[in-house]
Amino acid sequence: MKSKLPSQLPHDWSSQSSIISKIPSLTGNRTRLAVLSYLHVSLDGQGSWKVYHRTIERFATALSSASKRYLDAVLIPGDLTRDGKKKQFEAVFAELEKVSVPFACVPGNHDFSGENC
Repeated sequence: MKSKLPSQLPHDWSSQSSIISKIPSLTGNRTRLAVLSYLHVSLDGQGSWKVYHRTIERFATALSSASKRYLDAVLIPGDLTRDGKKKQFEAVFAELEKVSVPFACVPGNHDFSGENC
């Protein structure tokens, strides 16, 4: 039994042929993606079990690794920053400017909790 979906959706999502997004492959027959999520970049966090003080370096390392692979894009779904501070976003964007692979970022709840709300 198919569930009835709200009528305001732009497509018939119950159809098997419906797609949410399409990313053309730049590298061949299959689309190759890297997904980096829950970055929580913090420039001033200290000594928690989440090691916030290392987040920008870890992000830079992950991006560098992704850039060396034969990828079509890097997707970053949410929580780019620890708490939405301008300097945290600037650090994330500075790292993203260093890569040549296409990327897409989607803000998460942490990205709307700081001074940019």
